[in-house]
Amino acid sequence: AVYIDALTKLNDLISADTNIDMSRILIDISNEPVEVPDDKVFTVQVDVMQALQAAGFNGKFLVSGNFWSGLHSWASSSWTSSDGKTYTNANLLTRDNFVAAGIDPDSIIINAHQYLDSDYSGTHSDCLTDLSTTGSTGFNLQSFVDYLEENQFKAMVTEFGAGSDQSTCES
Repeated sequence: AVYIDALTKLNDLISADTNIDMSRILIDISNEPVEVPDDKVFTVQVDVMQALQAAGFNGKFLVSGNFWSGLHSWASSSWTSSDGKTYTNANLLTRDNFVAAGIDPDSIIINAHQYLDSDYSGTHSDCLTDLSTTGSTGFNLQSFVDYLEENQFKAMVTEFGAGSDQSTCES
């Protein structure tokens, strides 16, 4: 409730300023959620979006996924909720789920982060040399693109990095 109140007040201040073009405003709902239980990575963001829309916000929302919002793990990393359902970002943050929650899916931009080092953390000097890998430790670019196409979403990579090893990072 405090978070929603703060963002609603921010929206009020921004929208009251006639020098701000509200059509250019994006609100990042949650940065790098990690190990969020159950379906809360969806429901918490929806609660915020609903409150902002009720307050008159009609801009775009940057929506993050569980597991630091990693592009590489969007469809491959999963968690099990307390009621036994298994989720991935790809099967939870869907166009249909947003529509069912009363959110215009065209107001959503998927917020992805991606580092190109060997474990996607941004902490190693070496870089991946094959971005076509798939599976639990793969880069999984195509599965992310497939998810976007299936849901008719756009995405923005808001964090990106590579290592410093010239032999693996410059090509």
